[in-house]
Amino acid sequence: MFLTISMIIIIASLLQSAWKAFTTPGKTVYRAISVAITALVLIVIGNSLPWNDGLHFFWWYGLVAACAVYAGAVAWRAMTSKPANTI
Repeated sequence: MFLTISMIIIIASLLQSAWKAFTTPGKTVYRAISVAITALVLIVIGNSLPWNDGLHFFWWYGLVAACAVYAGAVAWRAMTSKPANTI
């Protein structure tokens, strides 16, 4: 039960970060670093999940999907913040 609630909180945090990347201006470099750190955390969590039987595998897919949405939001924001003549 605790792990399920933890995964819900992590997924909600990633989705909130994706929304923040879409709606607020900010430095793309810092957001890209944040996505890289999030991906590394996903690797660590992914390596530890097979050892735990109390957590349904569905949450892993949700976590990876939320990270992908976050990375997509950062990439989208990076492309829309560039001037048209630099593309």
